[in-house]
Amino acid sequence: MKILVTGSNGLVGNAIHKLLTNSDHEHINTSWSLGGIASHVIDITDNESIEKVVEEFRPDAIINSAAMANVDNCEVERDRCWKVNVEGTKTALEAADDAKVKMFSHMSSSAIFGLPEDMPITNNTARKPIEIYGEMILLFYAFP
Repeated sequence: MKILVTGSNGLVGNAIHKLLTNSDHEHINTSWSLGGIASHVIDITDNESIEKVVEEFRPDAIINSAAMANVDNCEVERDRCWKVNVEGTKTALEAADDAKVKMFSHMSSSAIFGLPEDMPITNNTARKPIEIYGEMILLFYAFP
């Protein structure tokens, strides 16, 4: 299987890279800039950027781990957070749909459940995000 990974220079992307490196799957690591483990640049918010790499690599699946994950930064840069985390995920999903490939996306879920004293999280834990990062996850994924 050929797998395209977005956000490869991040924490989740790096972990996915390690798993795929020890598998029989071919994969390509992408990020918003070269360096780290990324071999290709993708702007997750730009359709053409993603479509170009998808067309070139022809993956069987896309794993989207690209995200603006610094919760404090998301509070300061709300517009950028929305653009990367919501619109970027939608752009990657559209590219996957156009190429008729499966896409798996990762976004942290702990940010939608409130403060640490509200833990542990169970299936019945109330959703009460305290920051924009968690609010965006709720809006994008439309949790009940």
